[in-house]
Amino acid sequence: MPSSPHRAAPLRLALIAALLASASCKSIPDWYAMPMQRQPVLVDEPSGTKSFIEMSDPEAPVYFLGGINRDTSGDAWRWVAPRSALAFRLPQREGWRFIADLTVPEITFKETGPVTITITINGHPFETLRFDQHGDKHVEKPVPAAWIRPMEANIASMTADRFWTSPSDGAQFAFILSRAGFRR
Repeated sequence: MPSSPHRAAPLRLALIAALLASASCKSIPDWYAMPMQRQPVLVDEPSGTKSFIEMSDPEAPVYFLGGINRDTSGDAWRWVAPRSALAFRLPQREGWRFIADLTVPEITFKETGPVTITITINGHPFETLRFDQHGDKHVEKPVPAAWIRPMEANIASMTADRFWTSPSDGAQFAFILSRAGFRR
């Protein structure tokens, strides 16, 4: 005997409700997999003992934390990416000046236009250089003693707001660094 449409409707509703209820309920597992273990990100302590480096120095890469070309090809300068950092171990807090010689070459300036480079020391804003034309800039000014971390990594970071991208390999170049570091 065929079922009446009035009897089938409640049965259908009950079936749909049961399916929806079972689909929305998830059983919570009794255990969770241990998350992937990672080593904390640590800044390598500089292994060199110099407080200042010329980029032509074969030991210069010891002080690079990133963003500076490690290959000099015999030159006294190195290409620098838009973000770069160097680390130096200084024996005491007082009396340090940060010094750097930077260049925005004509070949990249033609593409980028004016470039602003911001320098920080251990995260503190230190100097902003504006290159309205290609050329060289020399930075030399005292670093507040409170910013220096004796016998730890003292990080000088340089960030450029514009950069040139090589069409051949996609490498990014912001400026040239000839020397940098701390002197008394």
